[in-house]
Amino acid sequence: MSDATRPGEHVLGSIQVSAEIRAGSETLKIFFTESRLIIAHIGRRGMTDMAGLTLFGKLGARFDGLVRSPKESSRKRKMEEGEAELKPEDILHLHKDNFSVSYTEIVQVNLERTPYSVEIMMLTGDDKYRFSTRENSGKVLQLFRDQLPTRVEVRDRDLSREKMLKHSR
Repeated sequence: MSDATRPGEHVLGSIQVSAEIRAGSETLKIFFTESRLIIAHIGRRGMTDMAGLTLFGKLGARFDGLVRSPKESSRKRKMEEGEAELKPEDILHLHKDNFSVSYTEIVQVNLERTPYSVEIMMLTGDDKYRFSTRENSGKVLQLFRDQLPTRVEVRDRDLSREKMLKHSR
């Protein structure tokens, strides 16, 4: 994974995702450029924070702003407000754990669409990444397919059918 500056590189689009970690989840943003993905950290939520957010749905989203640290709020605001103006190297320097993955390193991307989210599994030669997003599936699919046309597989998951199969066992 090279984080070197690439001349003429621009942010083409982004999606906000979450990744499960041991003590909750992490909110990230995946930025797409001409040559790589940049994975940028926005914030973490512990198990107690997540319970409140999911229990109250839309009210939980408003509550989210209250539990976010000032640094996290600032980082998120910078990424959202100035996305068009942000240079890839600026995004990498916003957080010490931000990193990039060159498109040449990506072996396969599996997108699984559900009625509520898109599950993303990205495989490189060295790592496997799993993310989930509630962003529009068409947007997610287009961003990945535009950059990795031969390495993206899409599957639709019918949750009602899975529910029926569970109850029939």
